[in-house]
Amino acid sequence: RMSVNPYYANLKTSEFFESVEDFVAYSGGDHAIKKILIANNGIGAIKAIRSIRRWSYETFGYDRTIQFVVMATPDDLRANAEYIR
Repeated sequence: RMSVNPYYANLKTSEFFESVEDFVAYSGGDHAIKKILIANNGIGAIKAIRSIRRWSYETFGYDRTIQFVVMATPDDLRANAEYIR
């Protein structure tokens, strides 16, 4: 069973943060990450993207708050790899 981070203990599930910066400030951080490089293809990349998008939706009410930059080969583009979508 996962323990609750004390920063989020008072946060209601129906509340959303307006921005990544608001979330970082609320959490006591000092740097907001808005883009993530995915330099891998395959199931690991897809699971990471889906997990972060799910967290983004639960936290901000929008699943595309965090942007992904992916590295893809011409073969990946031809195959329309799922992690590129």
